[in-house]
Amino acid sequence: MKIVISSGHGLHVRGANNFIDEVNEARRVVSQVVKYLKELQVEVIEYHDNTSKTQRDNINRIVALHNSLERDLDVSVHLNAASKTDDPRGVEVLYVSESGRVIAEKVSDAIARASGLRNRGAKKRSDLGFLNNTKKTAIIIEVCFVDSKADVEIYHNKFNEICKAIAESLTGKETEGVTTVQAPKAEVKTEVVTKPSESKPASSGNSYIKKFQEWLKNEYKYQIALDGIFGPKTKKIALMALQTELNRQFNAGLIVDGIWGPRTKDAILTVFSGAKGNITRVIQGMLYCLGYDPKGFDGIFGNGTYFAVIAFQKNNKLTQDGVVGKNTFAKMFK
Repeated sequence: MKIVISSGHGLHVRGANNFIDEVNEARRVVSQVVKYLKELQVEVIEYHDNTSKTQRDNINRIVALHNSLERDLDVSVHLNAASKTDDPRGVEVLYVSESGRVIAEKVSDAIARASGLRNRGAKKRSDLGFLNNTKKTAIIIEVCFVDSKADVEIYHNKFNEICKAIAESLTGKETEGVTTVQAPKAEVKTEVVTKPSESKPASSGNSYIKKFQEWLKNEYKYQIALDGIFGPKTKKIALMALQTELNRQFNAGLIVDGIWGPRTKDAILTVFSGAKGNITRVIQGMLYCLGYDPKGFDGIFGNGTYFAVIAFQKNNKLTQDGVVGKNTFAKMFK
C-alpha cells in the first residue's frame, strides 16, 4: 500500500486558529502518523506546502503533488472550526467517493475510540477541491475543533493515540514500538532563565546571552561586547542580524540599521515549528535575552523553542499559537 499524506493549508495560507493553530497541529499530526506508517512498513510520502501565497494556489499545489505520485490513497489532515466553546464537538472524516466513505468511517471511528473525541462520523462533501481533483481514493481528516476547549484538551492528552489510530485504520495493521511524542499544549509554562539586570550588570553576565553575542559577532562580524548582558546594543545587533537574513534569504531590500520600522515589519515572514537556520537562531537568542528558555541555541525550531514562544506570547498578551510572526517579532524588538 502506498499513501500520500499532506497537511491542510500552508505556511503562507493559514487555516483556523483559536485554542490551537490548525496549520501547526496538522503538520504535527501528519509527521507522527508518518512515523507510525513507516513502522508498519507502509510506503508513505509526507507533504507540507511552504510555497503558495493564495488559497487557490495552495489547493492546486497540494492536488498536483498528490497526482504526480504513484499511490493508492490520498489523505489530507485538517482541524475543524465553528465557534468558540467549552463543549465537545468531535472528529469527522470527509469523503466524496464510495471507496472514500468506507475508509472515512473506519478512520473516524478509530480516532473516536482511541481518544474519547465525539465521533461525528464520515461526511460526504462534493464541494472540496482536494476530494474532487485527486485521482485516487481520497479522504480529509478533521481531527478535532480548534475552538472547542474540550476537544483541544483531549487532543493534547491523546495526541499519540490519535495518530496511531489514524495509521492503523488506514492500513488495517497494528503498530508497536514507535517512539511517541508529546503534543504541545497552549498553556504549558516553560522554564524561565534568569534575566540579567541591565542597570546592575553581573560580573560575568548570563552564559546563554553571552553565547548569543558570540554568535552575532562571529556570524555577522558585528562589534559587540561579550558580557552576557542584554541591553540596547545587543537588541539592535540582533535586529540587524534578522534584517541581514531577510535580505540574504528573501531579497527583502532592507537597510540593515537595527531599527524596527514599517519596512522591516512588512518583510517579516512567519516562523514556526520545524524551521531551521539563522532566523530561528535569532529567535532563540532573543528568547534567552528576554528571559525564556528555548532549550537550545541550535537554529532548530523544536518543542523547546515552541514552548518558550508560547510563554512569551502569553506574558505579552499575544495569540498563544507558538508561531513567530509580525506581532511576536514586534514585541521582541520594539
